[in-house]
Amino acid sequence: MTRYIKTGRQAYKAIMANTFLNEKTGAFEQINESPWFLKVRRGKPGYFLKMTDKFQQMPETCFHLFSSYRSKISKLQFKRR
Repeated sequence: MTRYIKTGRQAYKAIMANTFLNEKTGAFEQINESPWFLKVRRGKPGYFLKMTDKFQQMPETCFHLFSSYRSKISKLQFKRR
């Protein structure tokens, strides 16, 4: 018998690409030519990372960490030139 322990963790959606890119499932927008997309589903915004054949929803904190890291990389590359 398997027992499941409720940990309070939130589950995030994985949506197939053809469903994600369908306007009927909610508006979406790619963020700054990155693999990140913002999609509004049921009135709530979600951050999605584009995979090979699907879009994986990620926590908002994950997106903010990525964007701050990316801006630091851009600044370093600019300084090297």
